[in-house]
Amino acid sequence: MADESKSYSTEERYALIDKLIEEVKLRRYSYQTGKAYVFIVKNFLASCKTPREFLLAYTTKSKSTMRSAYFALKFFYENVLNTKFDEKLPLARKSLKLPLVLSKEEINNMIISTNNLKHKLVIMFLYYA
Repeated sequence: MADESKSYSTEERYALIDKLIEEVKLRRYSYQTGKAYVFIVKNFLASCKTPREFLLAYTTKSKSTMRSAYFALKFFYENVLNTKFDEKLPLARKSLKLPLVLSKEEINNMIISTNNLKHKLVIMFLYYA
């Protein structure tokens, strides 16, 4: 399945896209998700490439775009074509960003450098909280 690319006629493509839209609606996916899936699958069917070749074209795009293309093709193969989607790609996860935490020394410098007593008190209370 994943090794062979198939060329579809225009009528077959329209029928497959209609079935895709129907399956997306049956599963109550959001409008934006359905719109994205239809766009990706239309491009895939027009390209006449294998899923792997098609996904390789997405490697220059963002991680989330790559994931969207992968899941759109997976949904298309499993729910519209009723075949197993054999493509296994390592999907990059979003990197977690740690919050910025000030050190005790930096907090002390901030308190010391403040001249207004009310501002010092506010900074101390905020740090304490």
